[in-house]
Amino acid sequence: MRFARRPWLLLGFGLLVAAPQAGAQPAGDSDPAVIEVDALLDGRLRTAEVRSALLRRSLRIPATVELDPGRVSRIDAGVDGRVVEVNVVAGQPVAAGEALARVTSPELTRAQVALLGARAEVSLQRRAVQRAGELVEAEVIAQAELERRQNDLFMASTAVQSHRDQLTLMGMSEAEIRDVERSESIRSQVAIVAGRAGVVIERAVDRDQVVARGEPLFAVADLTRVQVEGRVPEREVAFVAYAEGVQVEIPAAGRSAIAGEEFYVAPTVDPTTRTVTVRTFVDSPDGIIKPNMLATLVLLGRRQEQLAVPAQAVVRDGNDEHVFVREGEGRYRFAAIAAEREIDGLRAVAEGLSEGDVVVVDGAFRLNAERKRRLGR
Repeated sequence: MRFARRPWLLLGFGLLVAAPQAGAQPAGDSDPAVIEVDALLDGRLRTAEVRSALLRRSLRIPATVELDPGRVSRIDAGVDGRVVEVNVVAGQPVAAGEALARVTSPELTRAQVALLGARAEVSLQRRAVQRAGELVEAEVIAQAELERRQNDLFMASTAVQSHRDQLTLMGMSEAEIRDVERSESIRSQVAIVAGRAGVVIERAVDRDQVVARGEPLFAVADLTRVQVEGRVPEREVAFVAYAEGVQVEIPAAGRSAIAGEEFYVAPTVDPTTRTVTVRTFVDSPDGIIKPNMLATLVLLGRRQEQLAVPAQAVVRDGNDEHVFVREGEGRYRFAAIAAEREIDGLRAVAEGLSEGDVVVVDGAFRLNAERKRRLGR
């Protein structure tokens, strides 16, 4: 059977479809790198022309979703005391200012008594200053006595502010402090409140537990933005330094190609793992992306013009990579190449090919199997 000749057709990325050709070439080449095939097999091979392409190399590294440290509030006890009420559990959403627990404390009581005492002293000193002013005008006392009493008033006012600040550190709100001052009544309990809206990720206290000032009780995290962290091998540091962007893939959350924000590269190499830490941040307003999920960081390099072939054209033989270069009708050379990793279905070729060479794309593995069969491998 004979086949009619047709011209080569250009498709997509320089893809050439070979029409079946008449006149099969005899097999049995003396050069083991050259294989000749008959017209039937030759007609089933699809080829592509080696051309330049604008390629962007990417680097994929394993990563983990973590809490954003800037969005975690760790809440401790502001006073020594006993926990009388716990209102939340781990995993519970809370609003900013919401009471997580309540603590009763003698220390809190003493601080309020001191505040009321200081306020009473301010009232006393204010009257003393007023009276001294009247006596100075009547030339009964010297100006120096008035100034002394004014200084006593200043010191008393300073003491009031100091006691107010102390109560704030103990956990009392401004409104609660004003209520104590207005009513001159003592509050024996103070609320432990959330400083931000978020989710309770740690609870280290139970009812009736005695706590000390500064003891950690709760941690609340805003999970609408999370951190994604990975480690890059030391040999890739130069590529990372010039990366133009980063994307995050999180299969468990059904998310791929999320643009990362604020890409960070650690300034030092871990001497144990010989890696450099890299991290970025992504938004998760619906809370689907959760800490400790597995992710992939995709670092995007600069686009460069490079010779390229379709990835399926490359055949591995041992530790080396090859392509079949068309040398003529039904004649192909098994040529070694130096190719970079796949980018968008293409392999950039550093050595072994020239622009305009034609390589086998579909059928390369079949052609290689035929080559090995003839070599008795």
